Amino acid sequence: MPLSNTKPILDLSRADGNILVDQKIIKSVTLSPSSLASLPSRDKYLELKKSIAQYYDFQPDGVVIGNGSDELIDSIAREVDGGTSLTLVPTFERLFEVSEKFGHKHELFSLRLSDEFRYTDTFHEDFILKVKEFSPDIVWLCSPNNPTGSVISVGQLSDIARAAKNGLVVIDVAFADIVDGSLVSQYAALIASHENIIILNSFSKSWGMSGLRLGFILASKHKANLIARHSVVFNVNSVALEVALLCLEDDGYKTESFSNIEKNRKKILSNIGKLDKYQVIMNEPLNIVCIRHKTKQNLHENLLELGIKTKSLNKMPGMENKGFCRVLVPATDSDTDKLLRALESIS
Repeated sequence: MPLSNTKPILDLSRADGNILVDQKIIKSVTLSPSSLASLPSRDKYLELKKSIAQYYDFQPDGVVIGNGSDELIDSIAREVDGGTSLTLVPTFERLFEVSEKFGHKHELFSLRLSDEFRYTDTFHEDFILKVKEFSPDIVWLCSPNNPTGSVISVGQLSDIARAAKNGLVVIDVAFADIVDGSLVSQYAALIASHENIIILNSFSKSWGMSGLRLGFILASKHKANLIARHSVVFNVNSVALEVALLCLEDDGYKTESFSNIEKNRKKILSNIGKLDKYQVIMNEPLNIVCIRHKTKQNLHENLLELGIKTKSLNKMPGMENKGFCRVLVPATDSDTDKLLRALESIS
């Protein structure tokens, strides 16, 4: 059946939605008139802090839970209101938008297309020099990177923290569990020797709970207390608390979603690899992929005409006007085939 050219039939513009919480967990959630009539349980909140700490081999007093990572990004930025910040781009938009919100003197430092946006050893040396030169109050990082999938190693993060010894180093790891289940714990282990590191995480991406708005940070006890003081009372709802606890207790609940994404990601890469007209950026196996047509400026518009909605990256700092779009790896075989047919049809 031909693809529609009148309206999107497949929305692949987000970075979430293809990892789903298992139905057995949803059915286990207590949802009743009495539970909805009560304020969120403080005991459940503390229990979730302990459960997150145990999952990532960390200490509970260094965990702060927020209403999505957005609340926590604001809370961190508020700590240096009017200060300076340096953001490694391309990246999750909130990591540079928040600097304008809080009036930071702000600079961007871009990964290089010539390296396919990888965080290479050579780039690392240049970035360290920039950190030392600018001496920012906050360094904003994302690893694995959204949208390119580049990863900063544990040793490189340690170097950055040392170079930014007078500021905070915030690293967004929302996609880490998709790539490497141990990466967050490895990063967190650095906090004992680098108190300026703050790990920003979320239940949105690899845990499939964007709609429940649940984020958290891992930090030293001192930094955690500073960030937590900006939180409003009852910033996390009862349903989010319960679902998160159930997910953390179920080691295998992500298996099926991860397997589907891996299968469809490989199918996409294999088929695009046969089409010389495309360049693909995915430095680590995420649930998103960056694609551009080698001769057409705006693949996003070309796909939209064929009923496939993606996220245009032509205005993304570090990827401006390079023709890339970010595509969510479809959760189903049929949607993957729709995407591949659309890509193949573009001359």
